[in-house]
Amino acid sequence: LGFNLTSKFRLNHRDGDLALDFHHTAFDNRLVVDLENPAEVWVYNLAGSSSATSAQIEFNWSAHRRLDVRLAYRYVDARTDRQSTEETWDPFVPRHRAFSQWSWAGRVGERGEQWRTDATLQWIGEQRLPSTASLPESLVRPDVAPDYVQLNVQVSRDFSKQLGLYLGVENLLNTRQAAPIVAASAPQDLFDAHFDASLVYGPIFGRMVYGGLRWRIVPPEDTAH
Repeated sequence: LGFNLTSKFRLNHRDGDLALDFHHTAFDNRLVVDLENPAEVWVYNLAGSSSATSAQIEFNWSAHRRLDVRLAYRYVDARTDRQSTEETWDPFVPRHRAFSQWSWAGRVGERGEQWRTDATLQWIGEQRLPSTASLPESLVRPDVAPDYVQLNVQVSRDFSKQLGLYLGVENLLNTRQAAPIVAASAPQDLFDAHFDASLVYGPIFGRMVYGGLRWRIVPPEDTAH
């Protein structure tokens, strides 16, 4: 079940909207993939209860004729009864997320030249991780992953309606999960017995710069023909 409520309004003489979403799912049956025991994967039909509840609020506003703003927050509560543990909070599902996007576009010139900039900021809240308590002490991980922030930025320049360049940076803050693979640098005996790459909860690649060229072979005004 779920519902959506959207309100459209004018703020400072500019268009905006506010949306509220709520969804709840209760499972009668489902396939459970249980990762709570290191080096084992249990797969079985649900024996108990499982549900997912989410609520989101999103705000969009044309703050200026050249600037659009989007803000959003989402709460998720996903729970499943498991045979291997009393913990019901689903792993790798952050309860809290927040999102912000700012898009700016310059004035369009006579030949279609224009500057554009987009920036996206995401906050990912804490996530439960499958338990590693039974591993050797040197390999034990926290049961809850910390929150983190990601920032992506892109700048584009159109020289005409056919030709443009873009330059961007993904993960500008260089957010990375430390030691994402269990036992990756452990002695050989621990490596052979406990190597595990399934506990990845966040970015494993650092800052990445990219660029490119956009060339429209057919001008936009001729596309319809």
